[in-house]
Amino acid sequence: EQLPQLPPASILGEPCKRDTAPCIGVAAVWVQKIDPDAVMVVMPADHIIETDESFQQAIQSAHDLVLDQPDRIVTFGIRPTYPAESFGYIHRGQAIAEDSERVYRVEDFREKPNADVAREYLEDGNYYWNSGIFVWKAATILEQLEKHEPAMAKHVMAIGDAVGTEDFDQVFENEFSQIVGKSIDYAVMERAKNVVVVEAPFKWDDVGSWQALARLRGTDADGNTIAGHHLGIDTVGTTVRGEDQHLIV
Repeated sequence: EQLPQLPPASILGEPCKRDTAPCIGVAAVWVQKIDPDAVMVVMPADHIIETDESFQQAIQSAHDLVLDQPDRIVTFGIRPTYPAESFGYIHRGQAIAEDSERVYRVEDFREKPNADVAREYLEDGNYYWNSGIFVWKAATILEQLEKHEPAMAKHVMAIGDAVGTEDFDQVFENEFSQIVGKSIDYAVMERAKNVVVVEAPFKWDDVGSWQALARLRGTDADGNTIAGHHLGIDTVGTTVRGEDQHLIV
């Protein structure tokens, strides 16, 4: 209902929760069945990105980086604007080439820091927020899963073998449920060698928490974020959202 422009065959739902690495693995075998040389883009659904044109151009550039080195993994880093404790970070290294100022080798990935460490990252200037957006060849991510998570890859490959058969739904559910869940960051990204980060040329925000509304919509003099018709009575530090109603808070 939310994606009427997509045919049902383009939507693949996980039968149970197993974190991001198994989901990405299954998507990769599905895509590889359609095109063995396919380049994949992996994106979280709860982000706001602007503008469409700058994002599309960034994805095209990442696609070209992958074609230049087929085993390369590309991710996007967001230049931090405040010492966020709710995001993971990417530590960038040297630029991959003199004419690629926005593309850097990844030194390592850092987990969500405490406030003091987040301030250090912000002041250092060589750390990005981890956007969770990845571009790679389907074959490459499957090779990485086989290398670093062989037990998981075995189940993923069994699911891939069943794509297009009458038994797919049953095989998918049985094999997927046996996987030990793990995020793609732990399973692959923190272990892979040929990873580069592109400093994102687009505006980005993670809307996974209520704090995002204040960043996106701003606040009034009393620290309120208002979306809709509102009459405030000593309202301070509050998020108010209404559509057709008149709200008194």
